[in-house]
Amino acid sequence: MGSIDSTGLDPEKRNAGFSTPGDDVHLAGAYLNSILEHSGDIIFMMNEEGILLSFSRGGERLLGYSGKEVVGQPVQQMAHEVEAFENALQECRERGRVMVPEFSFRHRLGTPELCELCLIKIPNREKDDVVLGIGRGLHCEKKLQDDLTRVDRLAELGRSASGIAHDINNPVAVIGEISGWMEVLISDAGGLSAEERNELAKAVQDIEKQTRRCKAITRQVLNFARESHSEKQTFDLHKVLKNTVQFLRSETASKNIDISLDLMDSPPSLQSDPEKLEQVFINLLSNAIQSIDEKKEDSGKIRLSTSRIDHMVEIMISDSGTGIPEEMHHKIFELFYTTKPSGKGTGLGLPICRNIIEKLGGEISFQSEPGMGTDFFVRLPIS
Repeated sequence: MGSIDSTGLDPEKRNAGFSTPGDDVHLAGAYLNSILEHSGDIIFMMNEEGILLSFSRGGERLLGYSGKEVVGQPVQQMAHEVEAFENALQECRERGRVMVPEFSFRHRLGTPELCELCLIKIPNREKDDVVLGIGRGLHCEKKLQDDLTRVDRLAELGRSASGIAHDINNPVAVIGEISGWMEVLISDAGGLSAEERNELAKAVQDIEKQTRRCKAITRQVLNFARESHSEKQTFDLHKVLKNTVQFLRSETASKNIDISLDLMDSPPSLQSDPEKLEQVFINLLSNAIQSIDEKKEDSGKIRLSTSRIDHMVEIMISDSGTGIPEEMHHKIFELFYTTKPSGKGTGLGLPICRNIIEKLGGEISFQSEPGMGTDFFVRLPIS
């Protein structure tokens, strides 16, 4: 008699194209066990009262329970909303099958795990009917949908930025014209003492100064939001860094944050993309400002330095902010991951920064200690 292989069939019979009924049952059972072993879905069998009879490895991985601890227990204990599960089970008893597009199981840690749930009643002649349940995890799918929604909102905000800047510029221009006219009136007005004339003149000068500032800010916003068609070119890195600091000067001044520059004596000449690098530096400096602001201290410091390491120039941006917890270090370059409070971070900045730097032939890294601040290092090849 021939040997039996892993499928449970005599190889000669299997190769001859036929098998006995007993062999077929054995083979079907082997395939079913393989599915339960390797499927990533939650697959379980229960009686009509909801007592678990079997639980797949996929269910163990998704929900954190072992089969041994849940088999023989009510499946309702793994439902995040028990009443919703009981309603689905009752409908399955009546109709034979029910599909729930979104159902929350409860993970062993207590958190909800969103799934697409299908319940199927399987008749059993010898005993009571059993119910097969299949739950397909929707966490990744839902996260992708949420991320795409956020990207679309951010894209719409970017498209609106230039229009908003133009809308602000128009009234600011009118204010500037009026302030000029007021200056003429003050100089020609009679009945004013020298002190009153000086105070009014100073007030008008302040209006003109703030008007020019508004124009400069909106111009910077327009330049930053404008679609970029820049290419690699030779430029002075230090000039780009100083322009970036100036762009954020009003924000650092309002938060009492001092930015110090410690730049090499001779500015390095780079063959790169200055606009994209400016975006990187603005993002890193903005993160540093927010980190210092979250620390809730009276003042803060940011140090920006450049140094040469072999054929690379290293730009370091160091802040005295809150720092990054060690358990988050491996995640901060992940898309949409942010350590900032809700509404203050998109999780796009650092992944975009890394993508830009790597495409320009450079490297980006960081070191951080909670409560002590963070240092970011950007290395770029020198021309």
